[in-house]
Amino acid sequence: MGRDNRLFRIPSVLSLVVLGLLFALISCNPIYEAEDVNKTLTPTKIIASTLPARTPSPSPTKTISPTPISISVESADGSLSPTPAILKLNHLPALVGTPIAQRLEPIDHSNIEKLIRAAQWGRGRILDVAFVPDGDRFVVSSAYGLSIYDQYDPESSVIWVPLDEPYYHRGLFFEQSGEYLLLEGFGDSRIYSFPELELVEQTSDVKWVKSTEFGEWGALELVSPSGKLQFRSHTTHDELWWDVEYSIREIFDSDTNELITEFNDETMQIYFGDRNDPEGCDLNSFSYCGNSYAPAASLPFRVGFTQNDENLGILYRPPNLWNTNRYSTLRIYEIDTGNVVDSFGGINSPLETFAFSPDGSHLLLGYIDGSVMVWDMEEQELNYASRDFSSEYHVLRSSNDGDFLFARSPGSLEVRRTSDGALRSRYQGSSFAIHPTDPIIAIGESDGGIKLLNIATGDTVWIEQGHEAEVFSLSFSSDGQYLVSSGGDCKIYLWDARNGEFLHPFEKTVVNAYGEDFTESRIFLYYFDFVPGAEQLLGFGSWGTVVNWDVNSGATNYSIASEPLDYYQGMMTLDPHFPAYFESDFENDLIFINNYSYDLENGVKVGDYLPPERLPLDCGIPNWDTVTDSLVFARGYDSFDGKICALSTNDLSIVSLLEIMPGGAESQSGIDWFYLSPDGTKLYVTTLDGPVFVYHIGE
Repeated sequence: MGRDNRLFRIPSVLSLVVLGLLFALISCNPIYEAEDVNKTLTPTKIIASTLPARTPSPSPTKTISPTPISISVESADGSLSPTPAILKLNHLPALVGTPIAQRLEPIDHSNIEKLIRAAQWGRGRILDVAFVPDGDRFVVSSAYGLSIYDQYDPESSVIWVPLDEPYYHRGLFFEQSGEYLLLEGFGDSRIYSFPELELVEQTSDVKWVKSTEFGEWGALELVSPSGKLQFRSHTTHDELWWDVEYSIREIFDSDTNELITEFNDETMQIYFGDRNDPEGCDLNSFSYCGNSYAPAASLPFRVGFTQNDENLGILYRPPNLWNTNRYSTLRIYEIDTGNVVDSFGGINSPLETFAFSPDGSHLLLGYIDGSVMVWDMEEQELNYASRDFSSEYHVLRSSNDGDFLFARSPGSLEVRRTSDGALRSRYQGSSFAIHPTDPIIAIGESDGGIKLLNIATGDTVWIEQGHEAEVFSLSFSSDGQYLVSSGGDCKIYLWDARNGEFLHPFEKTVVNAYGEDFTESRIFLYYFDFVPGAEQLLGFGSWGTVVNWDVNSGATNYSIASEPLDYYQGMMTLDPHFPAYFESDFENDLIFINNYSYDLENGVKVGDYLPPERLPLDCGIPNWDTVTDSLVFARGYDSFDGKICALSTNDLSIVSLLEIMPGGAESQSGIDWFYLSPDGTKLYVTTLDGPVFVYHIGE
């Protein structure tokens, strides 16, 4: 069980292929000026002949998605079932900043049944927003509860009211008096008293103030609050290219059915380049699928009138994209003219939901990154801004001393205290690496900048404009003296981590990704690791390619062009898909790319990699970053969905099942990943809807 487990996962940039006779559409224009990849590299710095072994610090991939924000910590109580029964570890969150016990037992086979959830950091992702009918307050909801705000007193405390159990809903609406609110679910709905959030039964007719409405994609109908106007929308297709859709949006007189207003602003189209990153430095995209380049039309997803019938808001999303909310855009229209008066959201700051104030003068905005804003529509200014809710963390790592957690969502890096989850600092960045010995982190920025920060003091160690495009990956050498970086400019550099001095570049790698001359391209590098006990640097990048370089000179020792997959996500493919999983087993001198193993010394294929035969059904491959003296953890699926398997390191038998997300797939959330603290006393679990759950051994 000695695998170092550098499991690395990058999002696929290729779409699933529809079987059939389809023409290939390609774009082979170089993104950056080509360089001579065969030139001799002269070393500018000699590194010690033997690099000491280290625990590698992974650098996250380039991803596009927002940043989690708030903290909410829960008390840990209640008795737990003995192993191997399912341990139900879900409790209500307590106040933000509740300290976590620090003198803890390491998690192990002997005490796993005492594991409790000690904290929940984050209130969950925003599901909906609404103004209270009094107009002074507004609420923001997640599956875990509601936050109540006073928009005219930003300094007042935000009131957090948790739900008894997580409830995923898509709509939040008040009754006229404000005494009750409705959470509209995806099959059922619930009514609560406000602000106590006690579940009640509807015993009489209640008129709900529903300022916005959902409907079938692109085909919405909504009557205005006065009853005088009706909004209708439908779609049509381009006469020459059926794949191109357009949105028709109109306002009618409810009594006469007379057309009053047509909205003539162009349909927003999401193009291939908007939703896919380049595959390599010189190959923007490639596909056998003939319609993969067709634009995706953004159609009305949610619509709402102001109470005075003067303005209309339409929230647009492209329905045929799986990550549709990433492209959410809100447009506010003047109903009399059909003109756009305001626009919010879009690819750079997608919007989850919106609501108008009772008098129509203010607009409440809930963003996917957990931000909440109130916009004064008359004065055209921001009245209120807060960032109390969550979005999904993609990377979570602990500092070497265990005092801080580094949590990254695309574009943002948070530093939190492990004692209570409190936010220490937040930085803009596309990648980061943790120094192996000192309280220092390196942050790569979207504009190519690199900076080193001392977390203990907050001081900047050094800043360099390292690349001409986004920094994809960073990694420290085991002694912390050197830093390697890669970027969207297709360059790989070695730096002196102590002062930011540039040492030398690394040789570029060219791959014929699809076996054709016109697909030849230099690769992007998304992950690096200094090989312990050797003067070698290991990199993983485009098309599942692995490269081994000489650290002293930057010259390439070997590269492995991985084999394409015959099946991708359970489907046979014509357009080759490439591995997105990489592991290095330094103890046994092996590299794993998906299901194949390679010799670390020379890159020669050794054989197939198969999951352990003893692995229990519905437990995934163990996460070897979570190994204790006698346990290793694995994510459950199918019958164990929403659970973590605690397995014996001796025979991989199930010691216990930890129920993390009740309801499994039906909860519309799920486990993202999990990490063990350096001292083995805390298990951190990241979730798809934002919160980080912290577990430790209780009394």
